[in-house]
Amino acid sequence: MVAVCAKALLWLMFLLSADVLHAEGGESIQSVESIAAAIQQFVESKFRQSPDEYEIKIPPIDPRLRLALCSGSMEVFTPQGAREMGQVSVGIRCMGAQPWTIYHRIYIRVFRPVAVLVGAYNAGTVLSSADIRAERRDISALNGQFISPEGAIGRPLKKALPANTVLIPEFLTTIKAVKRGEQVTIRNRSDVFEISMSGIALADGEIGQRIRVRNEQSGRIIQATVTGPGVVDVNP
Repeated sequence: MVAVCAKALLWLMFLLSADVLHAEGGESIQSVESIAAAIQQFVESKFRQSPDEYEIKIPPIDPRLRLALCSGSMEVFTPQGAREMGQVSVGIRCMGAQPWTIYHRIYIRVFRPVAVLVGAYNAGTVLSSADIRAERRDISALNGQFISPEGAIGRPLKKALPANTVLIPEFLTTIKAVKRGEQVTIRNRSDVFEISMSGIALADGEIGQRIRVRNEQSGRIIQATVTGPGVVDVNP
Protein backbone atom coordinates (compact mmCIF):
# COMPACT_ATOMS: atom_id res chain seq x y z
CA MET A 1 0.00 0.00 0.00
CA VAL A 2 2.83 2.35 0.92
CA ALA A 3 4.61 1.43 -2.33
CA VAL A 4 1.47 2.22 -4.36
CA CYS A 5 1.08 5.61 -2.69
CA ALA A 6 4.74 6.40 -3.29
CA LYS A 7 4.38 5.54 -6.99
CA ALA A 8 1.25 7.71 -7.26
CA LEU A 9 3.06 10.60 -5.57
CA LEU A 10 6.03 10.28 -7.93
CA TRP A 11 3.68 10.22 -11.00
CA LEU A 12 1.87 13.35 -9.77
CA MET A 13 5.19 15.15 -9.25
CA PHE A 14 6.22 14.18 -12.82
CA LEU A 15 3.02 15.57 -14.30
CA LEU A 16 3.39 18.84 -12.40
CA SER A 17 7.01 19.23 -13.39
CA ALA A 18 6.15 18.51 -17.04
CA ASP A 19 3.47 21.20 -16.96
CA VAL A 20 5.94 23.71 -15.55
CA LEU A 21 8.53 22.90 -18.20
CA HIS A 22 5.93 23.22 -20.95
CA ALA A 23 4.74 26.55 -19.59
CA GLU A 24 8.28 27.84 -19.24
CA GLY A 25 9.09 26.69 -22.79
CA GLY A 26 6.01 28.41 -24.18
CA GLU A 27 6.94 31.65 -22.47
CA SER A 28 10.64 31.69 -23.33
CA ILE A 29 10.78 30.34 -26.91
CA GLN A 30 9.60 32.23 -30.01
CA SER A 31 7.33 29.87 -31.92
CA VAL A 32 8.14 29.12 -35.54
CA GLU A 33 4.44 29.68 -36.30
CA SER A 34 4.68 33.31 -35.15
CA ILE A 35 7.77 33.84 -37.31
CA ALA A 36 6.01 32.39 -40.37
CA ALA A 37 2.97 34.61 -39.68
CA ALA A 38 5.22 37.69 -39.53
CA ILE A 39 6.78 36.77 -42.89
CA GLN A 40 3.33 36.26 -44.44
CA GLN A 41 2.13 39.65 -43.18
CA PHE A 42 5.30 41.37 -44.44
CA VAL A 43 4.94 40.01 -47.99
CA GLU A 44 1.21 40.73 -48.14
CA SER A 45 1.82 44.34 -47.05
CA LYS A 46 4.22 44.81 -50.00
CA PHE A 47 1.56 43.70 -52.49
CA ARG A 48 -1.46 45.31 -50.82
CA GLN A 49 -1.43 48.35 -53.13
CA SER A 50 -0.35 46.38 -56.21
CA PRO A 51 -2.79 45.22 -58.92
CA ASP A 52 -0.65 42.10 -59.46
CA GLU A 53 -1.88 38.66 -58.48
CA TYR A 54 0.60 36.79 -56.32
CA GLU A 55 1.18 33.57 -54.40
CA ILE A 56 3.40 33.09 -51.35
CA LYS A 57 4.94 29.80 -50.28
CA ILE A 58 6.73 29.72 -46.94
CA PRO A 59 8.60 26.44 -46.42
CA PRO A 60 8.40 25.12 -42.83
CA ILE A 61 10.82 26.74 -40.43
CA ASP A 62 12.97 24.20 -38.56
CA PRO A 63 10.94 23.35 -35.40
CA ARG A 64 14.20 22.66 -33.55
CA LEU A 65 14.95 26.39 -33.67
CA ARG A 66 15.26 27.77 -30.15
CA LEU A 67 15.03 31.56 -30.18
CA ALA A 68 14.30 33.66 -27.12
CA LEU A 69 10.77 35.00 -27.04
CA CYS A 70 11.02 38.51 -28.46
CA SER A 71 10.23 41.04 -25.77
CA GLY A 72 10.34 43.93 -28.25
CA SER A 73 9.29 44.34 -31.85
CA MET A 74 9.93 41.57 -34.37
CA GLU A 75 10.87 42.97 -37.78
CA VAL A 76 10.90 41.24 -41.17
CA PHE A 77 13.14 42.78 -43.84
CA THR A 78 14.57 42.11 -47.29
CA PRO A 79 18.38 41.85 -47.25
CA GLN A 80 20.22 44.23 -49.58
CA GLY A 81 20.52 42.80 -53.08
CA ALA A 82 17.87 40.11 -52.52
CA ARG A 83 15.39 39.31 -55.27
CA GLU A 84 11.82 40.60 -54.97
CA MET A 85 10.14 37.56 -56.51
CA GLY A 86 10.90 33.94 -57.23
CA GLN A 87 13.14 32.42 -54.56
CA VAL A 88 13.50 35.24 -52.06
CA SER A 89 15.59 35.55 -48.90
CA VAL A 90 13.99 37.42 -46.01
CA GLY A 91 15.44 38.33 -42.66
CA ILE A 92 13.64 38.30 -39.31
CA ARG A 93 15.13 40.11 -36.35
CA CYS A 94 14.12 40.72 -32.75
CA MET A 95 14.82 44.13 -31.27
CA GLY A 96 14.14 43.03 -27.68
CA ALA A 97 16.30 42.45 -24.63
CA GLN A 98 17.69 39.25 -26.19
CA PRO A 99 18.12 40.30 -29.83
CA TRP A 100 18.48 37.75 -32.62
CA THR A 101 18.41 37.65 -36.43
CA ILE A 102 17.65 34.73 -38.73
CA TYR A 103 17.14 34.32 -42.48
CA HIS A 104 14.64 32.17 -44.32
CA ARG A 105 14.00 31.39 -48.00
CA ILE A 106 10.47 31.82 -49.33
CA TYR A 107 8.90 31.69 -52.79
CA ILE A 108 6.85 34.51 -54.32
CA ARG A 109 5.09 34.08 -57.65
CA VAL A 110 3.72 37.21 -59.36
CA PHE A 111 1.27 36.98 -62.24
CA ARG A 112 0.69 39.53 -65.00
CA PRO A 113 -0.72 39.49 -68.55
CA VAL A 114 2.15 39.21 -71.02
CA ALA A 115 2.20 39.50 -74.83
CA VAL A 116 2.26 36.21 -76.77
CA LEU A 117 2.31 35.91 -80.57
CA VAL A 118 -0.83 34.46 -82.11
CA GLY A 119 0.96 33.22 -85.24
CA ALA A 120 4.38 33.06 -86.89
CA TYR A 121 5.64 36.39 -88.26
CA ASN A 122 8.56 37.64 -90.32
CA ALA A 123 11.13 40.20 -89.27
CA GLY A 124 9.84 43.74 -89.75
CA THR A 125 6.20 42.85 -89.14
CA VAL A 126 4.51 45.72 -87.31
CA LEU A 127 2.37 44.05 -84.66
CA SER A 128 -1.31 44.86 -84.30
CA SER A 129 -3.78 43.79 -81.61
CA ALA A 130 -4.83 40.89 -83.87
CA ASP A 131 -1.28 39.49 -83.78
CA ILE A 132 -1.04 39.36 -79.99
CA ARG A 133 -2.92 37.65 -77.21
CA ALA A 134 -2.59 38.27 -73.49
CA GLU A 135 -1.64 35.34 -71.28
CA ARG A 136 -1.41 35.31 -67.50
CA ARG A 137 2.12 34.20 -66.67
CA ASP A 138 4.35 33.94 -63.62
CA ILE A 139 6.75 36.80 -64.36
CA SER A 140 9.13 35.66 -61.63
CA ALA A 141 9.88 32.67 -63.88
CA LEU A 142 10.52 35.00 -66.84
CA ASN A 143 13.33 36.88 -65.04
CA GLY A 144 11.80 40.22 -65.99
CA GLN A 145 11.97 39.36 -69.69
CA PHE A 146 8.45 40.10 -70.89
CA ILE A 147 6.39 42.90 -72.38
CA SER A 148 2.77 43.89 -71.84
CA PRO A 149 0.28 43.36 -74.68
CA GLU A 150 -0.24 47.13 -74.96
CA GLY A 151 3.51 47.73 -75.13
CA ALA A 152 3.93 45.42 -78.12
CA ILE A 153 1.25 46.93 -80.38
CA GLY A 154 2.65 49.09 -83.19
CA ARG A 155 6.21 47.84 -82.80
CA PRO A 156 8.11 45.90 -85.52
CA LEU A 157 9.75 42.52 -84.92
CA LYS A 158 13.55 42.43 -85.10
CA LYS A 159 13.53 38.85 -86.35
CA ALA A 160 11.19 36.09 -87.51
CA LEU A 161 9.44 34.36 -84.61
CA PRO A 162 7.19 31.28 -84.33
CA ALA A 163 3.64 31.24 -82.99
CA ASN A 164 3.13 31.18 -79.21
CA THR A 165 6.37 33.08 -78.53
CA VAL A 166 6.34 35.10 -75.32
CA LEU A 167 7.56 38.51 -76.46
CA ILE A 168 10.51 40.10 -74.71
CA PRO A 169 11.95 43.60 -75.30
CA GLU A 170 14.92 42.38 -77.35
CA PHE A 171 12.55 40.82 -79.94
CA LEU A 172 11.06 44.23 -80.78
CA THR A 173 12.27 47.47 -82.22
CA THR A 174 10.55 50.84 -82.59
CA ILE A 175 9.44 52.98 -85.47
CA LYS A 176 11.53 56.13 -85.53
CA ALA A 177 9.33 59.19 -85.92
CA VAL A 178 12.44 61.21 -86.79
CA LYS A 179 15.58 59.98 -88.52
CA ARG A 180 19.05 61.43 -88.32
CA GLY A 181 19.86 63.86 -91.12
CA GLU A 182 16.29 64.47 -92.20
CA GLN A 183 14.56 67.82 -92.17
CA VAL A 184 12.17 68.40 -89.29
CA THR A 185 9.79 71.13 -88.16
CA ILE A 186 10.87 72.77 -84.91
CA ARG A 187 7.96 74.20 -82.96
CA ASN A 188 8.15 76.59 -80.02
CA ARG A 189 4.72 76.79 -78.45
CA SER A 190 3.07 78.43 -75.50
CA ASP A 191 -0.52 79.20 -74.49
CA VAL A 192 -0.51 82.42 -76.54
CA PHE A 193 1.77 81.80 -79.52
CA GLU A 194 3.41 79.20 -81.76
CA ILE A 195 6.56 79.65 -83.83
CA SER A 196 7.68 77.09 -86.41
CA MET A 197 11.02 76.82 -88.19
CA SER A 198 12.92 74.17 -90.08
CA GLY A 199 15.80 72.14 -88.69
CA ILE A 200 17.92 69.06 -89.21
CA ALA A 201 17.70 66.09 -86.83
CA LEU A 202 21.12 65.09 -85.49
CA ALA A 203 19.85 61.73 -84.16
CA ASP A 204 17.07 59.20 -84.63
CA GLY A 205 14.14 59.73 -82.29
CA GLU A 206 11.00 58.01 -81.08
CA ILE A 207 7.91 59.93 -79.98
CA GLY A 208 8.57 61.34 -76.52
CA GLN A 209 12.35 61.17 -76.87
CA ARG A 210 14.59 64.23 -76.65
CA ILE A 211 17.13 64.64 -79.46
CA ARG A 212 19.60 67.24 -80.70
CA VAL A 213 18.39 69.38 -83.62
CA ARG A 214 20.18 72.08 -85.62
CA ASN A 215 18.16 75.17 -86.44
CA GLU A 216 18.70 75.72 -90.19
CA GLN A 217 18.18 79.48 -89.94
CA SER A 218 20.47 80.28 -87.01
CA GLY A 219 22.75 77.24 -87.08
CA ARG A 220 22.19 76.74 -83.33
CA ILE A 221 21.97 73.21 -81.93
CA ILE A 222 19.14 72.72 -79.47
CA GLN A 223 17.42 69.92 -77.53
CA ALA A 224 13.84 69.18 -78.56
CA THR A 225 11.24 66.48 -77.94
CA VAL A 226 9.92 64.35 -80.79
CA THR A 227 6.14 64.80 -80.85
CA GLY A 228 5.25 63.28 -84.22
CA PRO A 229 6.65 62.20 -87.58
CA GLY A 230 9.13 64.92 -88.62
CA VAL A 231 8.08 67.23 -85.77
CA VAL A 232 9.96 68.27 -82.63
CA ASP A 233 8.85 70.66 -79.92
CA VAL A 234 11.08 72.91 -77.85
CA ASN A 235 8.35 73.26 -75.20
CA PRO A 236 6.18 70.13 -75.51
